[in-house]
Amino acid sequence: MQILKGKKVFITGAASGIGRATAIAMGKLECSLFLTDINGDGLKNTVDVISNAGGRVCLARSFDVGHYQSMAEFAKKVHDGYGSLDILINVAGVALFFSDRRYAAQRLGKSNQRKSLGVIHGLECFVPEMIRAGMAGILYPFHLQRALSDFPGM
Repeated sequence: MQILKGKKVFITGAASGIGRATAIAMGKLECSLFLTDINGDGLKNTVDVISNAGGRVCLARSFDVGHYQSMAEFAKKVHDGYGSLDILINVAGVALFFSDRRYAAQRLGKSNQRKSLGVIHGLECFVPEMIRAGMAGILYPFHLQRALSDFPGM
């Protein structure tokens, strides 16, 4: 997959599960990685695995993606030091879509509201710069199944 070599890739939720597996795979494809997770120890372990295999982690930081200021500060460091991303992989958090906001508030609860905001913050902080730079690569499949499951008949 030479097409990915050198691409700048941001991955949330990189300490475990899908996020970790994706980060390790992208490292093997010689992407330049920007990683986050709320689990600092797990994130460090992921960074070590990638680095020891010859991958390039440009920036890794542990923070809650549901906290806008933390996401904005991370995005500023990325943009100031490396320019626009090529690919955004938003694994941490959940994306839920409801046609009735009252129903959404009842279903979500505080924990899921924070996680939903993490998805939104990632998009808000990185996508505008990607668009300005003419980048079209946004990978965002992880939350589609959950979003569709909230609609009857889906």
